[in-house]
Amino acid sequence: MKWTLACALAAALLLAAACQSRPQPAAAPAALAPYAQARNITLPAEVGFAFSPDNQSLLIGSDEAGGVFNAYAQAVTGTDRRTLTRGADAAFAISYFPAGDRIVMRTIEADGHGHIGVRFEDGIIRDLTPGTDIEARFLGWRSDGRAFFITTSHADTGTSMAYAVDASSLERTALYQADGEIDAVSRDGRWLAFTNPDINVVHLQAPQAAPRLVASRSGRNQQGAYEFAPDGRSLVYADDASGPFTEAWRYDLASSEHTPVMQAQANVLSVTSSPSGRYRVFELGETTPSDVVVVDQQSDRALPLSSGTRDVRFNRDESQIAFRLANDPWPQDVFVSDLDGAHIRRLVHSDAAQQ
Repeated sequence: MKWTLACALAAALLLAAACQSRPQPAAAPAALAPYAQARNITLPAEVGFAFSPDNQSLLIGSDEAGGVFNAYAQAVTGTDRRTLTRGADAAFAISYFPAGDRIVMRTIEADGHGHIGVRFEDGIIRDLTPGTDIEARFLGWRSDGRAFFITTSHADTGTSMAYAVDASSLERTALYQADGEIDAVSRDGRWLAFTNPDINVVHLQAPQAAPRLVASRSGRNQQGAYEFAPDGRSLVYADDASGPFTEAWRYDLASSEHTPVMQAQANVLSVTSSPSGRYRVFELGETTPSDVVVVDQQSDRALPLSSGTRDVRFNRDESQIAFRLANDPWPQDVFVSDLDGAHIRRLVHSDAAQQ
């Protein structure tokens, strides 16, 4: 599928029509009053699971506690929330495990570096990336749900290491050390992409895991690899060789063929797929997202999202989405909605101005 400017304009018409179904601004419900003074509200990373395994709760981050971020589980009914972390350092929820109430989280340590940890049902948090001067990132879950992928890097070496973390034992298995920044691991665990600054892929199960050049990255292009397709057959990466804007291109891992995926009058800042891969989310803008387009890969049509939608997250069966509205008069409110734009419910309200 190739999305061009014409497709983006058609999507914009759908987005404008959906604005009629947005709820009118109102005072925050009493159950959500603690969020009213939050300066920032976040949803988990797009590569994680914002929704719980039963689709009944949504992970949310907020700095309501004196400017310190903590993680919360918010019921999608809007009637209940649970505090998951309450610490001195910032704690950002990333993902629920495929089963149970454990969550993957990222904490900012006293030295300013981010670590990846797991919060157990009893509230105990285990750091999976102990040590000093380590910067860790979460890359996503393996398709069978039995492992997830993380990276660690040291600023002084310029290298990064990818690991698979067993979901049961939490033991790490080293996958590959890259001379650069690791961007993605395919959901089947067979492929890895990294940027140094050119975009490369590595077949992790080959007898000799040697890098293969995908594309050279110019000084204008600040993006690298976006994601591997859910079926593991291709890589979606950033390229600005054909025009003034960064575009999304597809690299076929078997044939090495390159084809465009999204070309618009704005930079493609991120590309992520829903759990099944049916839907693909594009964030567009100059340096920060100003537009979001969600494309149904089966129908080649955009979902009817409201203008100002940010941080789209699908639930496990792809029957609902959660999203944040980042424009006035809803500066950072979080909603859940059916995919057709009906039955919109506001879960979190903030009176704070958009940062």
